[in-house]
Amino acid sequence: MPSTLNFINKVTIFWLILFAGITSMADVPDIILDKDSKQVALGNHASYLEDVEGTYTLKDIVQLDPSNFEILTDESLNKGFTNSTYWLKFTLTDKTLDNMTQSWKLETSYPLLDYLNITSAYLLGTLAGGCFTLAMAHAYPERVKEIMLIESFSPKVDPAKIEGAPFFYRHFPQFCQSWPRLALYSMRLSMFEFKRKPEESYRHLLGLFNEADAKILGLSEVKSPVKLQAIESTRQGVEALLQDIILTTQAWGFDVAEIKQPCHIFYGEGDSVAKAFSKELQVLLPNSISHYYEHEGFASMMYLKLPKLLQTLNWSNEAQLRSAC
Repeated sequence: MPSTLNFINKVTIFWLILFAGITSMADVPDIILDKDSKQVALGNHASYLEDVEGTYTLKDIVQLDPSNFEILTDESLNKGFTNSTYWLKFTLTDKTLDNMTQSWKLETSYPLLDYLNITSAYLLGTLAGGCFTLAMAHAYPERVKEIMLIESFSPKVDPAKIEGAPFFYRHFPQFCQSWPRLALYSMRLSMFEFKRKPEESYRHLLGLFNEADAKILGLSEVKSPVKLQAIESTRQGVEALLQDIILTTQAWGFDVAEIKQPCHIFYGEGDSVAKAFSKELQVLLPNSISHYYEHEGFASMMYLKLPKLLQTLNWSNEAQLRSAC
């Protein structure tokens, strides 16, 4: 760490929750994220505490009365050069969870800041994102408190051997691993056609899925966000998508069995791929809790039921209590 660390703000983010329904611990309004939000400043939506000696722990901060915190009235926290540690807390209420094209990032505009420290997190991973969620839980066991996986991928499952899996899923990952350049070329052509003829390409796409998923993906309220998501996720090229396919369908590089945090596994039994993955995750994860939905496929779980699934765990009421223990 640079020697200037002692002279620069050390900001510890007390809480970062990306789910709706969280009750603010400070007497400040939530930061509301909706479809019209572009950028939201923390001013008047956060409170802060100066830790002059830098000795407070997360448990100490949780137990402090809110009156010890000051409301952040400026657009951002900037205390200049100081040896103090500043604890910052705020609440996000995300009302865009049913819009699969929306994503958010936390940004600091203070150029001299050495680091931001997220002390606690409750993580959600869907589909291939489950791999990266579990990797975070494995790398930061003290910070990641609980995990929610929805239709997540799993290690130690050979896609080619999943009975009932779509043809493209059983064979395309191996194609990507064996001939990545050829796979990249074919993916670029596919996305070019998709952008040029979205409606026709989408109809062809539905033919790759089972009947139940194809029916859901054909619904007008689902079709629009799926198309936008596909275009946005590949806006800067398909290279990242190719790498994700390769990374998530080979050895993950860490032992999932070492993850001790509670892990909730949500899957639809109508999806043979998700069912195979979920069964393996139940075996590998020592503290897993399964939530299965009969006859549901990946499309209904991801595009129709997702907001309700997020509310199932009631993290909004329990997260603060767990962090204080």
